Amino acid sequence: MENFKKIELKLKQFSKKYYANELIKGTLLFVSLGVIYLFITIFIEFFLWLDTSLRTLLFWLFITVEVVLLIRFILFPVFKITGLKKGISFEEASKIIGKHFPEVNDKLINILQLKNHTEQSELLLASISQKSEEIHPIPFSNAVNFKSNFKYLIYILIPISIWLFTIFTGINSKLNQSFERVMNPRKAYTPPSPFYFFPTTSNFSVIKGKSITIYFETKGEFIPQEAKVHFNNQQYYMQHDGNGLFSYTFNNVQNSFSFFLKANNVESRTYSIETINTPSIQNITLNLIYPSYLDKKNETIQNVSNLIVPQGTFITWKIKTTDTDTIKFNFNGINKNFTQDSKNIFTIEKKVFETLNYTIATSNKNLKNYEELQFKINVIKDEYPNIDIKTNIDSIT
Repeated sequence: MENFKKIELKLKQFSKKYYANELIKGTLLFVSLGVIYLFITIFIEFFLWLDTSLRTLLFWLFITVEVVLLIRFILFPVFKITGLKKGISFEEASKIIGKHFPEVNDKLINILQLKNHTEQSELLLASISQKSEEIHPIPFSNAVNFKSNFKYLIYILIPISIWLFTIFTGINSKLNQSFERVMNPRKAYTPPSPFYFFPTTSNFSVIKGKSITIYFETKGEFIPQEAKVHFNNQQYYMQHDGNGLFSYTFNNVQNSFSFFLKANNVESRTYSIETINTPSIQNITLNLIYPSYLDKKNETIQNVSNLIVPQGTFITWKIKTTDTDTIKFNFNGINKNFTQDSKNIFTIEKKVFETLNYTIATSNKNLKNYEELQFKINVIKDEYPNIDIKTNIDSIT
């Protein structure tokens, strides 16, 4: 029976090599088929942009297929190699060996049948020992050829070819995004637009009451032929300047507001037009204090551009403004600042002795010397007193 034990040992070694070969084949098939199915899953999401529910179904279907492939091609051979799961019987191994070594086919099967015979006589045991000794030199493990797995490498080339195709066509990054969406099935994603709006206007600020023109360019796989601007619950067609360029002019802008563009159901982000408040003069009041020797009643006049006053008149300018930080008083090349008495009230004083040409300029943090007004005060010079003496001579002759 010593010879039969050697045959049994060789059969066990064959079985381990057989499942090692199955593991190699299974690894190649698992990797290739798993990656191919991964690409199929990614391409489905790439073309269809599924919603969260369908993407969740696609995700779990992918997991299920990968787990099935793992169990079938990796875990089964491992379990059989380690003995956790029963492998092929000696009879099945004998048939496989017999196909590779025809000369031992019948003998090996006959030995196993004799060994399983219920009545073990000395003659039977001698026959088993003799037959076992005859086939003992045959290397059973040679019936398993690892090189036979080279044919499965063709399956590895399929996903590699797909990967190279995505690189050469430039869709590799988009497929990576599709993979991310599949791996995050519960997260909502917005499909990319066929084009986007890009502002070519760098500044969306406008002086209050003035006009501003906005310019936008569309870039993408598709260029719209028309676009609308939406603001204040209204919408207007933009001017199409060609080559995906659009413009629109907002006239007489009085207040800040938000707007967005829309074309072919594609919306831009929201932009804001900001108005710049102008430093404006609302009212000018002049308090005139005349020289006392003229015995002339003082006066207060408003909004007079040109004025005639006697020499030595003391004038106080009082100006009411809006959105004004400073007012400059310029005369004869000299600049002086008005005094701010309150939020919108500015004053300055001056006694005039000669004709005065002057300007008043308003400013704020955004606009310097925005409103500049010119004025003139004509001064009547004092005259020296004249004595007119007339002599009347009466003659008596």
